[in-house]
Amino acid sequence: SLSDINWSNNIRSYGGDVFYDCTSLTYAELSSSLESMDSEVFKDCINITSIKINEGCAVVGSQAFAGCTKLASVEIPNSVTTLGSSAFSNCKALVSATIGDGVKTISDYAFNSCVALESVKIGSKVENVGFRAFYGCTSLSKVKLPDKLNTIEYATFNGCTSLKDVDYADQIQLEKTWNSLSAWGPTALLPVFQLLGVNYINKEIISRVGNDQFKYDEFTKITFRYQHAVASIKVGKGVKSEGELIISGTKGYVYVPAPWWLTD
Repeated sequence: SLSDINWSNNIRSYGGDVFYDCTSLTYAELSSSLESMDSEVFKDCINITSIKINEGCAVVGSQAFAGCTKLASVEIPNSVTTLGSSAFSNCKALVSATIGDGVKTISDYAFNSCVALESVKIGSKVENVGFRAFYGCTSLSKVKLPDKLNTIEYATFNGCTSLKDVDYADQIQLEKTWNSLSAWGPTALLPVFQLLGVNYINKEIISRVGNDQFKYDEFTKITFRYQHAVASIKVGKGVKSEGELIISGTKGYVYVPAPWWLTD
């Protein structure tokens, strides 16, 4: 069974899913002449722990490393200009990632559900961060965004429940894109999912959208219906109010005044 790869210097491109589901593969050092890799090249190589992408590679295809659940770190060199959608999604052991200065767009779902990801270094030339690019990265606590950034798509950092520090020079632009649900949704959802779980029957989302271009919600209410319970959250950056946590049951209720989310 294939356990490691160390290619000659004559290969310029890897075709789609060429190593897909190679479950014995633990290490790959790519050809130094590699210029591109297509989609799903190393997808679901669940035991790969280390990957070396050569300087000179320009394209990392969609889902190229998706589902590599033991991959701990990745460094994308400056030569890479295209980072495909879901390129590293569901890499659940990925702790750190460095995105080189050649990338201009971090595509949709690029690091989706990388639950162990603590830090990410985003290259200085990145202009766009895609839809749900870092969705569900629950360990991510700090992000520094480059000055040239133009667009942060909707739900980019949704579910990043540990994210406390977003460093970005253009705070006005950040306020336009870092909407109510992105800013407060993870905090408000946490007690609901901890108490009732995530297996709700259905949900209803009502939003007051104040900026159609950026999909900026000034206020959002979400109601979840479970088999034996109902839960609602309300978040808003365009309204002034004090939030409280109320848990009601057949024998009484628990009331926790704001700021109930401060636990330190």
